[in-house]
Amino acid sequence: MATRLTRATSKDRTVPTHAPQPSRADGDQSHSRSDDGDDGDDLTLADIQQSITRSSSTVCAKLDVLSREVASINTKLSELEDSVSMNSDKIIEIENKKLPEMESKMAAEITKLHNKLTPNGVKETPNENVERTLRDTFCYLGINADDAANIALVNVHRLPRRDNANAASGQANGAPCRDPVPRAIIAKCVYIRDRDRVLESFDQRQRQNSQPRANTGPETPIEFLMEFLKQLSKEAAMLDNLPDSMRTLIDQSRELTCGLHYYPSQMSTHISPAAKLLAKKTEEIDYAGLYEKGLTGNFKFFKEMSSDVLQACNLKMLVRMCGAKRVLEIGTFTGFAALNIAEALPRDGIVVTVEKMGFFARYSREFLDTTAVKDKIEVRHSCAIDELNACAQKGEQFDFIFVDAIKTQYKDYLALILDNNILAPKGTLVFDNTIYKGTAYMKKFPNELFARGGPVVHAFNQAVMDDSRIDQVLLPIRDGVTIIRRVNE
Repeated sequence: MATRLTRATSKDRTVPTHAPQPSRADGDQSHSRSDDGDDGDDLTLADIQQSITRSSSTVCAKLDVLSREVASINTKLSELEDSVSMNSDKIIEIENKKLPEMESKMAAEITKLHNKLTPNGVKETPNENVERTLRDTFCYLGINADDAANIALVNVHRLPRRDNANAASGQANGAPCRDPVPRAIIAKCVYIRDRDRVLESFDQRQRQNSQPRANTGPETPIEFLMEFLKQLSKEAAMLDNLPDSMRTLIDQSRELTCGLHYYPSQMSTHISPAAKLLAKKTEEIDYAGLYEKGLTGNFKFFKEMSSDVLQACNLKMLVRMCGAKRVLEIGTFTGFAALNIAEALPRDGIVVTVEKMGFFARYSREFLDTTAVKDKIEVRHSCAIDELNACAQKGEQFDFIFVDAIKTQYKDYLALILDNNILAPKGTLVFDNTIYKGTAYMKKFPNELFARGGPVVHAFNQAVMDDSRIDQVLLPIRDGVTIIRRVNE
């Protein structure tokens, strides 16, 4: 007869082991309750053994299935390794056969490009031309200057490495830097280690600039408001039943807005003859022609990108009020702002202006060299991020910094300048276009191309607001100007 094992009740489990034995009467009552209970709660040793046997069989079955799956995975991994090894051998074989042919085609394409871009009297060897054009392309795409120089060494055994002085000044053996080479040329550069990253950057830049803006039309919030009121006035003229009071309000609004646009410039100190000449030349540049020739990469510039007279007067006043001697400008364009800043500096002052587009770096340098303040201006052909990093490494500091460059990188510029103390103690930092046509705060802007930049500019303005290290004020001068200084300075 099998021995019975009765499950302990919760009451039994709580009784200490040293508790006194129950009386006979209590035992009888307990026995009575046990007999009245559910026999389904009692287990025998045979039941437990059967349960263990069933559980063991189930576990063994699952382990067997898992073992077969592991074996299958190992087999597939082995097949995959064999396939990869075979493909690697094929790739190496193909590269060894195709490499000379691709290299020859690349050299031919570079020679054609060289003949188009090299001016008369400037001679370069094919290797120098390859390295220079590629390096300039990578810098244009936003790649670090050092990385660009290394990638541009198409064949390290044959191409000479450019010295740092020439690279920093944007010169190659006395020849001015050219503008970026076409994507097709980059794709054929078989020695480039980061070719996929370069091509991705190139395609991204093309997508961003696939719809170049026209070089006419309003550029600032006031100019857009003037255009809106002009259209409203035309619509009102077509309505016969419009009250005269409404027409008067429209006319007064137009007069007030136009005056707000023109009057401040008329009542500000006049710019110098040299600045007037540069402003005139800036308007006369054939920007569409430059774009068609590929001299401005994939971005179409236009005359409105230059600082205007009111902005120039504002910069000169700020520089003088700050008593600045060393000024840094990010974004040269034709050099109009740099010229006016230099005119406001003392005799021992200097303005370092940074421009990444080769054409405008050369254009501004050539014009500024003809002015009376040429010794106060240094034009650096470089990417802004790279130049700021270089300033940080060299410990360069500036009393006044003016930024008018790529809006999507404004937050990066701010971080680099503040984190690396590029802004000198008690220095002033100025960012341009911080209202950005009004798109920074308008939910539905009528110009879609401009509207794309609104969220980016607003994000920068919010980042400035949230930075506890600085104080700032945003002024509605032209397209918005933000003036920044460190707290308690």
